[in-house]
Amino acid sequence: RIVDVIAFEVKRPEDSRFFMQLGRMSNGHLSTACLQPGGKREHGETVEDAMHRLLNNAKYAWLRDSLDVSHTEYRVEQSSREKHGLTSIYRRTIVSATLRGSISAPTASV
Repeated sequence: RIVDVIAFEVKRPEDSRFFMQLGRMSNGHLSTACLQPGGKREHGETVEDAMHRLLNNAKYAWLRDSLDVSHTEYRVEQSSREKHGLTSIYRRTIVSATLRGSISAPTASV
């Protein structure tokens, strides 16, 4: 299984800290996961098109007008899942960007 993904590596200019998703709420259940903002690329979708699609999605709209993209990096990672007996190859495009100005990032209460 091959999966193309795009991830945003977003830094604050004042202290170079990164934005990360620390968890996910699904059906009232919170699971932890330290992930960069991003998602899967659609079949045949360019990196630029995927970036625009994700930033126009309500989930990441708060980032849309606040990023200065500096460069992209391409990585290939392999992962085996014992649960499903699958080996997945992740073709990951990392979009490095600096946050411009201040934002109101979404938060969640637990």
